[in-house]
Amino acid sequence: MKKRFSIAQILKLVDTSGYSLHKQNVFKRIKECKTPAMGGYVSICENEECLKIKTNFQSCRDRNCECNFKRRQESIIKVVEGKFPVKHFHVTTTMPHECNGIYFYNQRKFTKLILTANQKAIMQVAKDKWNVKGGGIAHFHSHGSDLKTHPHVHSIVPSGGISLKDGQWKSFRHHYLAHEKVIAGAFKKYFLRGLKKMISKGSLNIPKQLGFIDVCEATLYDFVSKLCDKKWKANVQPSKRNEVHVVRYLTGYQRRSPLSNRRILSIDENNRVRFLYKDYKNKKNDAVKAVSAKEFVRRFANHIPEKGTHKTSSFGIYGHAVKKKNAKLAHDFVYGKDKTEHAKQIVETLKQVYRMNIIIKKVIKKSSLCFSCQSSTAPFADASGEMRLLDSG
Repeated sequence: MKKRFSIAQILKLVDTSGYSLHKQNVFKRIKECKTPAMGGYVSICENEECLKIKTNFQSCRDRNCECNFKRRQESIIKVVEGKFPVKHFHVTTTMPHECNGIYFYNQRKFTKLILTANQKAIMQVAKDKWNVKGGGIAHFHSHGSDLKTHPHVHSIVPSGGISLKDGQWKSFRHHYLAHEKVIAGAFKKYFLRGLKKMISKGSLNIPKQLGFIDVCEATLYDFVSKLCDKKWKANVQPSKRNEVHVVRYLTGYQRRSPLSNRRILSIDENNRVRFLYKDYKNKKNDAVKAVSAKEFVRRFANHIPEKGTHKTSSFGIYGHAVKKKNAKLAHDFVYGKDKTEHAKQIVETLKQVYRMNIIIKKVIKKSSLCFSCQSSTAPFADASGEMRLLDSG
C-alpha cells in the first residue's frame, strides 16, 4: 500500500513561531485535525453480525484544511440547485504580477479590489454588448498549483440576463459573451480606478523592501501608469461538458486547502517535500516540484487569508436578494420554447444536475458507514443511555 503524506506532517517539521498569531492558530488546527487532541465520539455498527466499534475524531473545520470535503460538497449542491437553467461561461481575470509585492502586504484590500473590478467588468460588458443586467458567482484564488503567488478570479456567468428594455429574460445569441480583450480592458479600467482611490486615501501599506525609491503619491502613480501600458489578460470559455462541471470547478476552490494531501508525493530524511503541480508552460499536468519543508510552509502560509476576508461573491442577477425572481424568468423563457432543440439540451442538462446531486449525497453519506461491512452506524451509548464522548487532550 502506498504511503500517504499530509500537510500536518510537514508543519510538524518546521518551527512556525515566527508567523502571525492567526496563521499559528491555523497551523495548530491543521496539526490537531482528526486526532485525540480534538476529541470525538464512539460509533457502533448496526449490523448485529458485525457490531464493530469505530472511534471518530472531530475535524477542525478550518477552511484551509483538507477536512472540509463534506462542507465543500454541500456547497456544490447548493450552487447547482440554485443555478439558472441556461448555459454558462467560465471567466478568468488575472492581476498583473507586478502587483504581487503590494498585494502581499495588503491582501485583504486587494482581494476586495480584484473581486469588485471583476464584478463591474462583467456587468459592464453585458450591458454594453447585450443591453442586459448580467451577473454571476466569482471566487478569488491567490495562487497557482505550485503555491506561487498568482492572484486571479474565477467566475461562472450565465449566457443571458434581464433585459434593460422590458425586464424579461434575454439569452445571448450564439452562446457568446464578449471578446476576451473587451473583458480584460474593462477589468483593467475598474482595477486601476480602485487602485488610484486607495493611493489617494493613503490606505496602502507599502514597506521599503518593495523597492520604491520614495513611497509617495507621485511614485505610486508612476507605478500605475506602467500598469496602464501592459497587456492585461482575461479568459472566457463556454462550458465544455455540462453545466455541473463548471459549477464543480468553481466551488472546488471554496473551503479547501491551498494544496491537497494527495498531491504530496514524499517527504525525505532531509525534510525535502516533493509534490505534483500543473506546468502550464510545458503543458504537463503531473510535473513534480521539490522544495524544503521550510519553503513549503512559507508558500502555504502566504495563501492563508486574513481573518474576515471574503473570497466569494454573488453579484448582479445572481445576488441573493433577486436570485429566485431572476431564476424564474429564465426558467419561464426556456420552458416556454420547449419544442426547440435548445430547450431539449437544457432539459438534459437539468437531468445531469439531478444525477450529480444524488452522487454527491451518496458520497457524503458513505463517510458515516461501517468500515468493515458498509452498514450504517449509530453513536455508541453506555448503560445510562448517554452517548459516549471522547475528551480532548
